[in-house]
Amino acid sequence: MVGIESYPLRLDPRYSTDANSVRVGHLIYDSLLRSDERSVLRRQLAEDWRMLDDRTYLFELRKDVKFHDGRPLTAADVKFTYESILSPDSLSPKRGPLKPLRAVEQSGAYQLRFHLHGAHAPFVEQLRANQRLSGALAAITAAVVGVILNLTVWFALHVLFGKVEEARAGPLRWYAFDPLALDLTVLALALIAVLLAFTLRRGLVELVLTMAALGVAVRLFLGA
Repeated sequence: MVGIESYPLRLDPRYSTDANSVRVGHLIYDSLLRSDERSVLRRQLAEDWRMLDDRTYLFELRKDVKFHDGRPLTAADVKFTYESILSPDSLSPKRGPLKPLRAVEQSGAYQLRFHLHGAHAPFVEQLRANQRLSGALAAITAAVVGVILNLTVWFALHVLFGKVEEARAGPLRWYAFDPLALDLTVLALALIAVLLAFTLRRGLVELVLTMAALGVAVRLFLGA
């Protein structure tokens, strides 16, 4: 069991960009190369690799790797993965870092050749899974989530209740409010927004326009 501060957004590594998706992806998937805790490049799915010239890299795959259903991993699988990332139709966010890659050639059942548009020294670095980068992204994500959560609580309390005071006791800080000061109209609008967003799955633009219209209508009705 592993505890994380938020859900991963995507489990397909071709589309994962948030820190927790990357972290979970490292636990589920293997890459051709992976850097260890000291950022030393290690072979993972690759049994061996070498640079044939400044535009061509040759990779030999391990022959003992199998998928969860027992099917062996072959060069065709790796070729498909990279070509799906490079395809404009896939809209993969990983396509940008692989822009130097011109083509992936299957030269054997367990052998691949990566052909570049031109000399690009960092190419091999882009084939690895970087654990330190994942840790750094996770720390940044945790900090951002904490800030957003704090702002959300502050905003919600000040909107729902007429008076909110900040209380302190040493290093501890919390918000004190009077439950009897709850604005039922605001609460009703908030519940409608939750219903539209999470139950009816309305889009962001439609949700904002609908709630703005309801807010104006309520204000005009109460002010009349």
